[in-house]
Amino acid sequence: MEEQNLETEYKGGVYARRVLRGMWLNDQAAWRPVQFFAINYDYWYEITKADGDLEEGEQPKLNENGEQYVIAWTDCGYFDSYTQLRFGGLTVKSAIESAEEVVGQKI
Repeated sequence: MEEQNLETEYKGGVYARRVLRGMWLNDQAAWRPVQFFAINYDYWYEITKADGDLEEGEQPKLNENGEQYVIAWTDCGYFDSYTQLRFGGLTVKSAIESAEEVVGQKI
């Protein structure tokens, strides 16, 4: 896994900072990319809010830095891959564990 704390993308007051990039072996045949981004908003909360489906009292899930980590299953930038995201957690460690659980192997 390669650390990448220097790449930050901005769009409309939102940022996505790539913190890690890695690969995983799909069906023991093809290497596939995975990236981990720290974002300054709750991706799923905003979608649910836009759809008018928030539960009463529901709040964004953000850590003490006002961020959450998401997993992107592409090698594109965040704003080019945000349709292929998965919530990773509030820490880098939880995001990695979540991704490894999905693919059933170390990344």
